[in-house]
Amino acid sequence: MFATSSNDHFLSLPWLQRKKSQWSLRSFTKTRQGSISTTSVISANSCMAESIITIPEPPSYEDPSHPWVFVFPTSVANRTILPREEEGHEMLPGYSCDINKLNFIHIKCEFSQPGIRSRDRSWRDLYVQVYGTQLLAYHRHPLKKPNREPIWVYSMQGAEVTIPTDYNKYRYVARLRINHGPQFLFSTQTEQERNDWIRAIESSIHVSSDLDSRTMPQFVTLASRRRRRRPRTTEYQETLV
Repeated sequence: MFATSSNDHFLSLPWLQRKKSQWSLRSFTKTRQGSISTTSVISANSCMAESIITIPEPPSYEDPSHPWVFVFPTSVANRTILPREEEGHEMLPGYSCDINKLNFIHIKCEFSQPGIRSRDRSWRDLYVQVYGTQLLAYHRHPLKKPNREPIWVYSMQGAEVTIPTDYNKYRYVARLRINHGPQFLFSTQTEQERNDWIRAIESSIHVSSDLDSRTMPQFVTLASRRRRRRPRTTEYQETLV
């Protein structure tokens, strides 16, 4: 008997021999790249085919075959519409402005523009009027001469009225800031008169803004004065003791 090694013994048996595989990493990579490129080409062609497809336009409403078409009867289509007898002769209601306050007051211009001090900051006596959404000033009474031109006119839109706490020269003073305009101080004789002016100015500011952007009015609340209590008499104090 011939002495053979164990390896030669296994190789001599055909069913125990390892079959040569044709698989390799390089061939798998090439196959995968080819499939990806083929898929991308197919998807691009399908997208181009979809873009070429045209959608037909919807039918016109004037088309008689349209299901929603409506044709007016001839009697209605040929009818002539005549104006009413009162057309163009209506009586419009009279206009009345609820915000109208005019008085001869002491006024001073602090700033001509925001941040710019006025050159003339002296006090002046003018006829000041709050009418609707405007603030007007006159040298003379405007009602004595209807066509009298005002010295200046300012819109009350965006204005602000406050009571200054940093001014002590006069007792009853209010401060008015015009939006993108001057700033005024006006003085009155009594506290009630000052409060009336503040209410009129606040009402004018409120109605001057647009309805869509209008906010709740912020009226100036004034603290009422407390009465001074009289000191107790000695007799009353003795009874308490």
